[in-house]
Amino acid sequence: MLHAEPIRASGSYDLPLQPVRPFWVLEYVSKHNERKDYDDSFQKYERALKVPYYLLFYPDEDEQELTLFKHTGRRYRSVTPNEAGRLALPELDLAMALLDGWVRFWYRGELLPLPADLLRDLEETRRQLRQAQQQVRQAQEQARQAQEQAEDERRQKERLLAQLRELGIEPR
Repeated sequence: MLHAEPIRASGSYDLPLQPVRPFWVLEYVSKHNERKDYDDSFQKYERALKVPYYLLFYPDEDEQELTLFKHTGRRYRSVTPNEAGRLALPELDLAMALLDGWVRFWYRGELLPLPADLLRDLEETRRQLRQAQQQVRQAQEQARQAQEQAEDERRQKERLLAQLRELGIEPR
């Protein structure tokens, strides 16, 4: 079951205090721990918590393994990759697969960027914003100077007209 409101949990997910059970768990198997620890977790998620989806990533140097399990009501069954070779989580319009050694996610068919890519894009956007702000300041300064020049020319014209009137000449 998905929950419409934000979940407020920090440090641990204390089930009695939360409005819903976990919907999806991602387990990253550490290269430095024995796999039996993860077997215990698997059983806990499958039997006690009945988490609907369980994603297991084993980052072996020789052959990485990414497996998505879906709870059938009694036990977990591994999810078969879709036609694109991705493991789908349809309730979230999400799919996942290994790409260039990373677990990558696709939302509604679009590859989600990595945090480093997002940061690079953010910095580029900030650079462009600073450049645009500088251009605006330059344009404002040019507009101010043009306004001052127009005002100077208007005053000069008024002085010349006043001088002509003093000489008895009425300009048209």
